[in-house]
Amino acid sequence: MGIYLEKTRMKLTKLVLTLLLVYFLAGALAAQETTQRTIESFTQVVVSEGIDLVLEQGDRPALRLAYTGLKPEVIVTQVSGKKLKIYLEGCKRGCAESAQREYRGSKVIAYLTYTELRKLVVMGDNEVINKSPIQASKFILRSYGDNTITLRNVEANRWKAALYGDSDLLVENGKVSTLKIKAYGDNTINTRQVTSGISKVHSLGDNNVQLQAQDRLNVTVLGDATIRYDGQPWVAKRLVLGDLSLQAR
Repeated sequence: MGIYLEKTRMKLTKLVLTLLLVYFLAGALAAQETTQRTIESFTQVVVSEGIDLVLEQGDRPALRLAYTGLKPEVIVTQVSGKKLKIYLEGCKRGCAESAQREYRGSKVIAYLTYTELRKLVVMGDNEVINKSPIQASKFILRSYGDNTITLRNVEANRWKAALYGDSDLLVENGKVSTLKIKAYGDNTINTRQVTSGISKVHSLGDNNVQLQAQDRLNVTVLGDATIRYDGQPWVAKRLVLGDLSLQAR
């Protein structure tokens, strides 16, 4: 009897927690507002702290902002020289303490449609998801801070990725001729599903890198690094000062 009552109590507890979660999520969705912005053509995107980004390729550039806890006027969007910048007032290159207090509890998601993407820069503590393939002769990705970046597919002749801080990068698929990764800090990078002819890794700090290389893999490490690779490349350890764990899968 005691066991039966205990199981019943646990089921009721789970039900109550589930209902509370649904209630709070419904409240959050109801409180969220949206606005459309007209933007000019761009090939580069810079998104600053406090703004999550959802990317998708389309026939024409478009931007929809979903926000809660702030006024839409403080969300700045500007295009200059094919570069689109999205940031909160006071947070263009990092949020000042006063801006952090002002925006505490707020949330902004930018749903961005691009026709061509050559460069993506993410600054702050953001989540970025790209739902479409990125196709470019040369693609550049830079991450500053503590970001979570998921790219569906990257196809390029050359791809340069530089991560500074404590970020997670996952690329679900792709093919590049040359992949160059620079990781500074404590980053986790997974490009195992991206086929590359030549891969170069420069790690400073405590980084974890998974990748694929068919022809050549160049490694430079200062600090502690774990590098796991698929393929049968010729491996060159250019400079290793620290603890390197280099493993073929």
